[in-house]
Amino acid sequence: MKKTSSGFTIVELLIVIVVIGILAAITIVAYNGIQVRARDTTRVADLKGVQKALELFYADQGRFPTTPGGATWDDHWGNLQSCLTAGTNCGFTPANYRGVSKVPNDPQDNPAASSDADPTYYTGWEGRTNDNYVLRARLESSTDPALTTDADGGWRTPTDGECNDPWYCIKYNWPY
Repeated sequence: MKKTSSGFTIVELLIVIVVIGILAAITIVAYNGIQVRARDTTRVADLKGVQKALELFYADQGRFPTTPGGATWDDHWGNLQSCLTAGTNCGFTPANYRGVSKVPNDPQDNPAASSDADPTYYTGWEGRTNDNYVLRARLESSTDPALTTDADGGWRTPTDGECNDPWYCIKYNWPY
């Protein structure tokens, strides 16, 4: 009587392991791409929300805030947040200001740390008056479709190009 063995050969097992490895690699790459797109979509939506908050501020107060600077860009953004939420650090004392409930941070920002080392949202400083503003965020994907409709050009000077891709900018009466 002949004995038959059942099971898989080493070659068959190696082929299965390689196929599983390739599928895992493809999944990881696709997942990372989805995360980048989600963060960039959040950044664009956040800045559009802040734009609406600034427009409401203008309708309520007759001017845009001129928030004070800070040691870091996180501090600049924090001052804009406190102005739009609580009416403080606006460059003047708003009358009967109700404020918005929240002004978001960049999805990768660490709000507990005031530094320029982590991603943050930016507001304009040079060239700012109570009749203009600029909002800025760096997108992770330089091919994001939102970059085709944003305001390009200067951010801090007319020629610095710091609103060019991959920077997403919203400008209102901005001189650059």
